[in-house]
Amino acid sequence: MKQKTFYDIYNYPDGFEKRKEFWKKQLNWHTDLSKLKDKKVLDVGCGTGTFSKILHDYGADVHAIDLSKESINRVNKNYPEIKAEVGDALELKFPDNCFDAVMSIGVLHHTNNSYKGLQECIRVCKPKGRVIIILYTKWHYYPLMYNGFKLLKNGRKPEDMPKWIIKAVKGFAEWYYKEKRTEDDAVRLIADQFFTPIARFHSEFEVRKWAEDNGCSLASTSTTYFGQHKIYNIVKEEKERKYDVASGEGFYAKVDEGKLAIAGIALIASIFFGAMNVIANGFLVMAVQAGGFISYITGLALLFNSIKTNETT
Repeated sequence: MKQKTFYDIYNYPDGFEKRKEFWKKQLNWHTDLSKLKDKKVLDVGCGTGTFSKILHDYGADVHAIDLSKESINRVNKNYPEIKAEVGDALELKFPDNCFDAVMSIGVLHHTNNSYKGLQECIRVCKPKGRVIIILYTKWHYYPLMYNGFKLLKNGRKPEDMPKWIIKAVKGFAEWYYKEKRTEDDAVRLIADQFFTPIARFHSEFEVRKWAEDNGCSLASTSTTYFGQHKIYNIVKEEKERKYDVASGEGFYAKVDEGKLAIAGIALIASIFFGAMNVIANGFLVMAVQAGGFISYITGLALLFNSIKTNETT
């Protein structure tokens, strides 16, 4: 019997109505979703179907893929009108220029190669079509929190977190979305924030360069979830420009000094948290964990009103 993956066990909670309304507003900043009626759209990394359902409600012919069989089973059960199947975001089993629009919402940064994932999305998108992706932001406190938390986990699973933390996350989610959530939802949210096997963080400069190297232009961007994520609205041009490996032109021919800088900061933070973890024991371990988590929640609350912008580039 095939062993379950992380995303089979901790698939992200499906969006309730308030969450769906939140994302409709976010995505409509970049493209008029009503114009997707009767259009062929691909949802890459559909999870339990939140965004696929949104797209279908606008009249789109939605195809969806996800690496998690459990998630696909849920989509097929809850939304049989969506054409969902198990698939790899880095190796899409669709022909070139197949979809009018492609979306990948908070997925590519959890793969081994975000750039290749974007290339695949662009490949299957028709000329003049849109590719909308969401990626973790590089220049933000969240990368430090994520890397620091890895040292504090000590082999624990999301459900092993102190009960008060689970209840706090549940309360925060209910406050944010203005709807009821369960403690199981909270555990899955914690897993998504701090326990994912892979998390990559990217700058707008990187993504813009990736788009240009693959015959596209970055039409607009906006931040969401307190600046932790950025939405990229990419338009595929009619004539593709290929990355010239021979000449070395393109993003990978240059050293990304920003990436080196954030790696250094993350390393220093990891050493600091690691030292605290080695020194601490018993009650102090819980105090360190509590302090880190409270700092995270406090940071989210303070940033809540300052990151609701739509910066068109």
